[in-house]
Amino acid sequence: MITITRSGTYSLKVKDNYNCTGSDFMMVTEKNCSKAIYFPSAFTPNNDGSNDIFRPSLTLMPLTFELTIFNRYGEMIFTTSNPLAGWNGIYKGSSQNTGTYAWIARYQFSGDSPQQQKGTFTLIR
Repeated sequence: MITITRSGTYSLKVKDNYNCTGSDFMMVTEKNCSKAIYFPSAFTPNNDGSNDIFRPSLTLMPLTFELTIFNRYGEMIFTTSNPLAGWNGIYKGSSQNTGTYAWIARYQFSGDSPQQQKGTFTLIR
C-alpha cells in the first residue's frame, strides 16, 4: 500500500518476474470536506448507553472550541474546550431536572474565521 499525503500527479511503473513492464498516471486532488458542528435538541442522561451526553456531532475537528451550558437561571453549569467531551446532566454532584437549557459554542476550523452558535436543548429524565 502507498499513502499519498499531497495532491498532485503521480506515476507508477511496475515490472513482473518475466520482465513485462507497465505504467500508469493518476491525478490526486484534495477532497473538500464539509466543516460543520451539529448540536442535538435533546438528550437523556439516564445511563442506558444511548444519548447520555450532550455534545456536538462533528464533521471535522476544529482548531479551537469552547462550549458553555447555562441553566434556566442563567447560571453557567458546564464548560469545556474539548469538542469530544460533553455534559452528563450533573451539576455540583446532583442530577439536573428535566427542562430547557441554553448553550453557546465558539469554534474555528482551519482556514476559516471564528464562528459562534447558540441555542437550547431539552434534558429529559
